Amino acid sequence: MADARGLTLVEMLVSLVLVSMIAVLITAQLRLQARALSGAALAGERLDVAMVAGTIPGRLLSSAVPLTVKEGGRETVVFEGSADRVTFATIAYAPPIDGALTVYELSIAEGEGGDTLQIARSSLTSYLETGDAEAEGVYSQVAPLPDGMRFAFMAPGGEITDRWEGEVTLPRGVLLCSDCEGGEVPMLSAVMPPREPLCLNLEDGTRCVLERFQ
Repeated sequence: MADARGLTLVEMLVSLVLVSMIAVLITAQLRLQARALSGAALAGERLDVAMVAGTIPGRLLSSAVPLTVKEGGRETVVFEGSADRVTFATIAYAPPIDGALTVYELSIAEGEGGDTLQIARSSLTSYLETGDAEAEGVYSQVAPLPDGMRFAFMAPGGEITDRWEGEVTLPRGVLLCSDCEGGEVPMLSAVMPPREPLCLNLEDGTRCVLERFQ
């Protein structure tokens, strides 16, 4: 007659240990796969945002001109940059010396759903009257941004600064990243081609001379 005895306590404990080890290995493998898929999705999302955030603003910045306007004894440099916004003039989409130049402003706007890169535009005349490129409304809400993004500016000598104002010349480039000084690859990297500073006298629509640039 066959031996019908059950498992001993030792055999049962060994079986439980083996099953537990197999379960741990399977769980770890599943976690690694989930993490890899999550990382790939995040990287893909960041790449999509980078492409959208870099294309339109990059083209606009590359067409910026170092513009100074004189009107009624007042001199205004139409390029100003800080950590959360960049304001500049371009003649790419408007005739040059007739007061109809376009002023654009790229800004990082905070919202409940996170930060967003926005573009506002204004006529040069409206900008000079109000000092605000958003006076005519937001032109385009470009893309959501990861937390901590900010603008930085590359000086002609290659130094990175978080502010550019009062200069009659343009920076060498404009960057958008969370740690530009630390060498992080920027989400936006717009090269500013060297251009001769342009001065306009809006009272008669002619070029004027920048004495401090002589």
